[in-house]
Amino acid sequence: MLLVPIIFGKKNMKVSVLLITLNEEENISKCLDSVAWSDDIVVVDSYSTDNTEKIARSFKQVRFYRRKFDDYSSQRNYGLHEIKYKNEMVLILDADEVCSGGLMEEIKNLEESDLPVYFIRRRNFFNGRWMKHNTTYPVWFGRLVNPKEVSFERIVNERLCFTGKEGYLKNHIDHFPFSKGLDVWIKRQNRYSSMEAEILTKSNERVRLEGLLSKNPVKRRKTQKDIMSRLPGRWIIYLLYNFFIKLCFIDGIDGVYYVLLRAFHVEFAIESKYRFMRIK
Repeated sequence: MLLVPIIFGKKNMKVSVLLITLNEEENISKCLDSVAWSDDIVVVDSYSTDNTEKIARSFKQVRFYRRKFDDYSSQRNYGLHEIKYKNEMVLILDADEVCSGGLMEEIKNLEESDLPVYFIRRRNFFNGRWMKHNTTYPVWFGRLVNPKEVSFERIVNERLCFTGKEGYLKNHIDHFPFSKGLDVWIKRQNRYSSMEAEILTKSNERVRLEGLLSKNPVKRRKTQKDIMSRLPGRWIIYLLYNFFIKLCFIDGIDGVYYVLLRAFHVEFAIESKYRFMRIK
């Protein structure tokens, strides 16, 4: 009897999806369409009053939960740790984000892994154009995670906490932050900048300058942000860096407007509110 040896290779990774939402009827269909290949999609909603729930439930693989919003890390941690998933790994998206076709294929072809997290870059779009030449690219986000091994911290612009090694994917998440219009984006940044200023006011964290020399892009980015957050005139530095180092004008007039919007509604707003809170 001829015995043929059977070699068992690793299986391809199956992935669940987590979204947190609040009144996202303009965005959620596009987002869910981009991850329709997943057999398990969880939506954690902060009691939307529009058609978000109706649209989400129209996708057969969606499980819909409600939770009162307190902060972004708590909402994501609830979604990761209080809900049981069909698959070991979870892709985390916001409703105004889309899993690109290239990222879909890359994830579907991943082999099973013991890594707790994979980092993914995000492409920000403004007026239908990818804003490539500014400090919002390339930025790596820990978005494909094993919920048992990670958690988020910070009330806004969350940081992922984990131990062990991480992986990096080549393809992108596409982000459409202006999908609800400029007024909504400005209101959102006003809220975010207040939360960031509050964090700065309460923070006693020491900046570790050695992070600037790290080969890890996530650690290097964190150190850069920690330094920038403590510098006076951070919004001026932001403008100079984006114009003369990142060459934002390569993205056309939209690239210039994008950087100006972020300079004044993000960087200047955070610094102004931080100074006001300290004086007060």
